[in-house]
Amino acid sequence: MTQKINRRKYLLLILNILFYCLLDFKSLPLLLLLILFTFFCTNVKKYKKFFAILGVSVTALVWLFYKSYIMRLPLGLSFYSFKIISYILDCYKGKISFQNHFISYFIYVTYFPEIISGPISRGNTIVNQLEQSFTFQKEKWLKGMQLILSGLFLKYVIANRAMLYVDKVFGDFSSYTGLTLFIAAILYSIQIYGDFSGYSNLSIGVSNLLGFEIERNFNRPYFSKSIKEFWGRWHISLSSWLKDYIYIPLGGNRKGKLRKWFNSMVTFLVSGFWHGNGTGYLFWGCYHGVLSNFSTPKTKSKIKTLGLQLLTFIEITIGWIFFRTESFTKGILYLKQMVTTFRIEYSTVLSSILPFTGDNSSIALAIILFLLVLFEWIVEVKRKDDYSSQNYGLILFVYVFSIIVLGVFGVNKFIYMNY
Repeated sequence: MTQKINRRKYLLLILNILFYCLLDFKSLPLLLLLILFTFFCTNVKKYKKFFAILGVSVTALVWLFYKSYIMRLPLGLSFYSFKIISYILDCYKGKISFQNHFISYFIYVTYFPEIISGPISRGNTIVNQLEQSFTFQKEKWLKGMQLILSGLFLKYVIANRAMLYVDKVFGDFSSYTGLTLFIAAILYSIQIYGDFSGYSNLSIGVSNLLGFEIERNFNRPYFSKSIKEFWGRWHISLSSWLKDYIYIPLGGNRKGKLRKWFNSMVTFLVSGFWHGNGTGYLFWGCYHGVLSNFSTPKTKSKIKTLGLQLLTFIEITIGWIFFRTESFTKGILYLKQMVTTFRIEYSTVLSSILPFTGDNSSIALAIILFLLVLFEWIVEVKRKDDYSSQNYGLILFVYVFSIIVLGVFGVNKFIYMNY
């Protein structure tokens, strides 16, 4: 059944406005002003380069001002700012030819499934699909429903349950021994993946229901064999944005090894600042900037591959410690406490598992959590586009059952809403 495109356009227009009004009505004027101003910049017939630079500069300065001086960020500012900047630059380069369609541009910037925590879609992804007729596709709907349930599962069962341990330990890490801090660091790696990839799945799943095809934002990042490979699998939309609009314009890897290292450092510093202006975020950016310059080792050995994956996961987890503490000093103290007090004894092991629930039932919950993570990994690795098989129904059942029985609710905010 085919619907007229204008119906979908105006429906999305209304949904986007209502969504933003309900969540952050006070910040709506800023969003509207930026949209109007930058739309004007992309449609001026003369002095295109000047107005492209002006539009990018104003958007970047607004983002920098709020990131540096205002404690409370407008909802989705970091995400829609980058979407606006990429749109202006793509228009200037002639990659997008819909500049005079204000409604399409408005929908692209305010697209409600993405405005909270991404992904950061490009203009030619949303705008081009808006100009196409919407046709109901059963497979796309089934795929969308699985992604939505997968997102809820990752958020409420995996991320929120890991959060119970993480928040307690990171909130007063000096009171715990090394084993507890080690477990908390591992669980935070799981939490942030479940939280952010969960939202991405929700966003992409809802987009599928609306007739849009959005590129996946995560591709099993913790199975990377190097930090460089990790950034091709983690938050893919941001990684590709930074590469296309910062790293390559700076010269990329075309101007020698020293310049390549410099360009990487600048790019990852921007990434760190994009997440926050605390010293922990900036160090996290520098840390990944350095490690990303080492190429991914080539090997056919499964044992060596597993060793590289484990080493990379440890490197990533160390970086997350600084990200979670938001402070370079606290991150160093956390690592110091973890290393100097690390020991494996019965009393230490017992005290390390208690923060999860406050009693020994945390062992059972930890086992269940492990099995659920394993289930999600199997689903991810065995990903197929056959949504009519019996496995599809079983997967949905496990998701729904787990969410109802083991979901941790009452903490609905996604981590990346802070950025």
